[in-house]
Amino acid sequence: MDRYLLKIDDAKNFFRLFEDINLNFNGCTLREIIITPSVNLWQIKIHTEKNFDKQILRTAEEFLRNQYRADVEISSVVSAAVEFKGEGKREKGEGKKDKDKDKGTKGNRKISGSVMKIENIKEDSGKVVIIGEVGEGDRNGVNLHEFKNGTIVVNFCVTDETDGILCKKFFKGDKRDDAKPFADKIKAGDLVKIAGATKYDEYSKETIIFVNDLEVLEKEKPREDTAEVKRVELHVHTTMSAMDAIIPVEKLIKTAADWNWQAVAITDHGVIQAFPNAAQTAEKLAKQGKKIKIIYGMEGYLIGEDVKQKFANHVIILAKNKVGLANLYKLISISQIKYMHYRPRIPKTLLSDLREGLIIGSACEAGELIRAIVAGKDDAELEEIANFYDYLEIQPIHNNDFLIRSKEFPTINDDEDLRNINRKVAELAKKFGKPLVATTDAHFLNPDDSICRAILMASKNYDDAEQQPPLYLRTTDEMFTEFDYLDKETAYEAIVTNPNKIADSVEFLKPIPDGLYSPQVPGAEEEIRETSYSKARKLYGENLPALVEARLEQELKPIIGHGFAGLYLIAQRLVKKSNDDGYLVGSRGSVGSSFVATLIGITEVNPLPPHYRCPKCQYSKFFTQGEVGCGYDLENKNCPVCGHPLIKDGHDIPFAVFLGFDGDKVPDIDLNFSSEYQATAHKYTEVLFGKHNVYRAGTI
Repeated sequence: MDRYLLKIDDAKNFFRLFEDINLNFNGCTLREIIITPSVNLWQIKIHTEKNFDKQILRTAEEFLRNQYRADVEISSVVSAAVEFKGEGKREKGEGKKDKDKDKGTKGNRKISGSVMKIENIKEDSGKVVIIGEVGEGDRNGVNLHEFKNGTIVVNFCVTDETDGILCKKFFKGDKRDDAKPFADKIKAGDLVKIAGATKYDEYSKETIIFVNDLEVLEKEKPREDTAEVKRVELHVHTTMSAMDAIIPVEKLIKTAADWNWQAVAITDHGVIQAFPNAAQTAEKLAKQGKKIKIIYGMEGYLIGEDVKQKFANHVIILAKNKVGLANLYKLISISQIKYMHYRPRIPKTLLSDLREGLIIGSACEAGELIRAIVAGKDDAELEEIANFYDYLEIQPIHNNDFLIRSKEFPTINDDEDLRNINRKVAELAKKFGKPLVATTDAHFLNPDDSICRAILMASKNYDDAEQQPPLYLRTTDEMFTEFDYLDKETAYEAIVTNPNKIADSVEFLKPIPDGLYSPQVPGAEEEIRETSYSKARKLYGENLPALVEARLEQELKPIIGHGFAGLYLIAQRLVKKSNDDGYLVGSRGSVGSSFVATLIGITEVNPLPPHYRCPKCQYSKFFTQGEVGCGYDLENKNCPVCGHPLIKDGHDIPFAVFLGFDGDKVPDIDLNFSSEYQATAHKYTEVLFGKHNVYRAGTI
């Protein structure tokens, strides 16, 4: 395809083209114009000053397209003003410098052209340029695949703030060697600029981009908290706030540590499933020299004595010490079991009874205090409500923009009304000596993540799902910007002083103590040993073969020594109950490698080496030299002692498969009960342990 470098005698004439539309190119110099006549493509390069408004270039492109019916691409390079001279000659020493400038930030050829949002791409969009992040994982990450004809394709997904799209690049013939280097230069999370063509892909059954060029761009640096004295966040939701928040707890803790915060709270809606991963993440960071305190808490649903009252008020509950953590767990259990009504509710009297070791905050606009302010309650009632809490909470006003939009709140009409709500809370805090605490109520980490939460809200049929409040985690300086309408002293106390004081009062806690706390069944150790030996003698005779006795002791010692006897006995009783009632139980997984599990009736799999045994006289013969892989593969034979047909058994499975080489792995005994019998099996655990000592655990 022929391309021509246009002669430029007077660059000023070029910029005069835009005078009528008032485009200001002051400080800019024209670098070159390349014309490709066959497709009427004009590629124009301009040197600009550092802070030049790129929107001017886009407007200029549109003007030239309309004026000359050409496909116009204008790109800019920040550099000193160097004018293009005459017949395409450069100033001395300019060539190498500009050649480097034309490359992408990671050594790629720069891609020009207007960038299209992925949501606007259609099957017939043709040539497009997009910018987005490369996906991760087997489904969305970079994958290389070779077809039978030798063609290699590199697949990966790219997402921007609007949508995502599958991208493919094919390598054929002598280009096949380029496939791996191309794939290797793209990493999950990379910001890339792609030029390609859209097409409906029959294989993936969707519109995709066939990649022509790819440029890896430098990503914007993540936000940093640069304040000298930093805040602490006491109100955050992780992905465990189901269908409401999108912050992975690991990412939350790492971000807080990277911002050099001393602590961060976790306050998911009515649950505490994020606690284990939070503790593990904090432990890993501490080993890297980034010590951070996790404040374990939740956002509960507070009610009066009527469980079915229309609205439950939000409340923040933070554990201050071990007593508080235990009380928090009690509140979780009781609210889930006794006071569940759509959500796990907590009566105010119950919270009062279990208040020791807890710090209680007034929460967000759905909290009791702000709801009362919005409802216009008098000062006496507001004061009574405020006195219940240990600290009073305010949040950025735009968290509550829906109050302005909704007809249910006629007294809230503009931003000033929202500010007045926070001013009232501040007034009450000052009057009663309560700490005023500014929080973000973060549901996503960064502002651009709001689209992900919008998807969750849309799936729940919220009419205003796309009008997401800015529920992102803010730095200290960002919070000062949010509360610039408060006096400086009040703002500093709410943003920095008071949250840090609360964090200081909280102990370093472990949500799950070290060690194993397996269920204790009285007499389990003796019963497991006696049952195992009794069954073994029934199968192999009173004088057990040395191999059998050695295997028994190999297993019983760690099972009893590590406190696993109770777990074995629970499984045995559940299986026996089901079998006695006429329902078989399938044991799956590695439990079949435990001979003790076989002997006490948990599994039918015999893990000993392949062998014959006589059910009449207990004769046995073992094959330990690899003569056969499985007892079932032995020939049919009669007992050489009594003539009775021998039983063929043994699958030669080491015990280490189940409990590890040291026998210290916690047993994972998976039992499959008949669908007709599952409810009965679950109910039988209540008989074994008592109704209030068992629970049914689901998966997340």
